[in-house]
Amino acid sequence: MTETSSVYSMCGMCAVRCPIRVEVENGRVTWIEGSPHVPGIEGALCAKGSAGLAFEYDSERPQQPLIRDGARGSGKWRKATWDEALDYIVEKLNAVKTQYGAKAIALADRSGPFTDLTKSFLKAIGSPNYFDHDDSCAKNVNMACQSLFGYGRGEIGYDFANAKHIVLLGRNIFESLQVKEVNMVLDGMEKGAKLTYVDIRATVTASKADKFLTIRPGTDYAFLLALIHEILKGRLYDVEYVTRYCTGLTELEQFVQPYTPEWAEAETGIPAYEITALAHEVSAAKPHVIFHGGWMLSRYIDSFYCSRALYILNALMGSVESRGGLIIAKGPKDAGAKGLNSLGKNMPEVADKIVDAAMPNKSLGTGHMVNLLKAIRTGEPYPIKA
Repeated sequence: MTETSSVYSMCGMCAVRCPIRVEVENGRVTWIEGSPHVPGIEGALCAKGSAGLAFEYDSERPQQPLIRDGARGSGKWRKATWDEALDYIVEKLNAVKTQYGAKAIALADRSGPFTDLTKSFLKAIGSPNYFDHDDSCAKNVNMACQSLFGYGRGEIGYDFANAKHIVLLGRNIFESLQVKEVNMVLDGMEKGAKLTYVDIRATVTASKADKFLTIRPGTDYAFLLALIHEILKGRLYDVEYVTRYCTGLTELEQFVQPYTPEWAEAETGIPAYEITALAHEVSAAKPHVIFHGGWMLSRYIDSFYCSRALYILNALMGSVESRGGLIIAKGPKDAGAKGLNSLGKNMPEVADKIVDAAMPNKSLGTGHMVNLLKAIRTGEPYPIKA
């Protein structure tokens, strides 16, 4: 007899954590979709979330623990029970901890709703060396947001539905994560919001935009500096808002003075008149303007500054904490039962510093993977052995 049921849960395929409905047949997941009861999603789910089935059941993924049964690189493995595999891991980690100390153990994780389990495990061992994919994803965006607003990227929301002008740089929003964001952008456009899209290639988002500007790869920062230059030169910013809430305007004016639209045209390939026109267009729509902070702006040596420039433009438009602009998330908080992210809260703090703690302007949270690899190779500032 077939037993079927629907289970409501949370997608773990990325950090967005969309609510999902899962169909289960005889204990096996057969279908995943967005929760039909959540406004803005209404049953939709991105491709990554839909691939959750493959993550669990794909025949090319290990279906049980495997232990190497031969020389490294030989490709020989034998199947093991979970008890044997866990005992094997404990033995290896204890040996490293005894010889080199707990800090010689590092762990790399993927983002999602259950990272606190991983962090708590590492904290219980006594190692500070937690890493994830973020340094090749949104680390620059997160640090840029923190440096200007005191809040991380995850604490900033976008009121797309009430915006009058939305500017996206390389954020191919109609072919990516965040189904709810997509629907909010569409809602805003149906109300008359303009969409300006800047990218190196034509995408689905480019086809939906009111204006698509093709840019030379790696020159986003030059484009943004020239845009800030024009906004300040013409006093196109929200003067009252900036005077009340912002600092450093004089220094910013001095910094962007050389970066004219004509200079940016030579750098980016975008005509100077397009940059000037965009400055006037967003000014006319302020404060209901959104410059999206980006998603995976960790590609070039100036990506951090590119992210900062995007957030600075939001401040100049007066759009931070304004309708149709950027909203600082207020929470819901724990009510009754504690959330998963409180598991390791009462564990003793780890005394050792993370392996890349000596980096200038080191951000809080996860480490930089490139520095983990350096430590493995060089043993500096201390060896990583597991």
